Amino acid sequence: MDNWNLLLQENQKEILPLYEKLSTSFYSLQSIGIKYRVINNWDKQNLLILNRRNNNAWRKFNWLEWVWLELIVSMRKWGLSLDHIYKIKKQILSSQVVIAEYRIKELEALILLMIYNEQYQFQFIIHENNTLLLENMHTNLSHQDHNSSLHIPLLPILNKLKNLEPVEIDTTQLIIFTKEEKNLLVEMEARDYERVIIFYPNKASVTVDQFRYDDPIERVAELIKIGGYEKLALYKLSGKIIQIKPTHDT
Repeated sequence: MDNWNLLLQENQKEILPLYEKLSTSFYSLQSIGIKYRVINNWDKQNLLILNRRNNNAWRKFNWLEWVWLELIVSMRKWGLSLDHIYKIKKQILSSQVVIAEYRIKELEALILLMIYNEQYQFQFIIHENNTLLLENMHTNLSHQDHNSSLHIPLLPILNKLKNLEPVEIDTTQLIIFTKEEKNLLVEMEARDYERVIIFYPNKASVTVDQFRYDDPIERVAELIKIGGYEKLALYKLSGKIIQIKPTHDT
């Protein structure tokens, strides 16, 4: 692995701006194509990578999170259990590479290198008891190794990533929520609620049921942005009701 590490160090002036760009571009849950309930379950199993720089960016994923989600999808298709994937996550994300003032996860570094220099192609190789990231153009695996391990090339995942439309975080959109609205959205992330009801004038209302929407948090956020409501009520599984009314932060 010394060769690719050296290449990263020698070309850091070009690679670090790429790292910054990819770290600040986010992808929506819809663009990834994974159901909210599935993400919810993986989150409960501590399978997700959370690199979010702002709590208001809930439901957006950066490039490393997105690649890792694709790897989870591939591993699940091949029958790996969630417990096994959690062990792989702990192992594969524990190694870091230092580039200038940045500490970058090894998986991030390999992906950066593949984007920067197409001659490098890595594959995700999973054995029963350990996980390795290897350069598939420099590694000779025996027939037995091929039969006893799972091989997931990273190139098809990166090609899919390149075809996605990144959603840039618009910081002006982050301030449209009042403090009370932000707190309610945070309460929803705990997922210990049944529904949210948005009450409007003339006795009109909209109910967002946690179990009927793929992404109920995003739906409530959209309704808050539209405005015009008289009251929001979050009905928790414990029976507690959290209510807020429109206010303006000062």
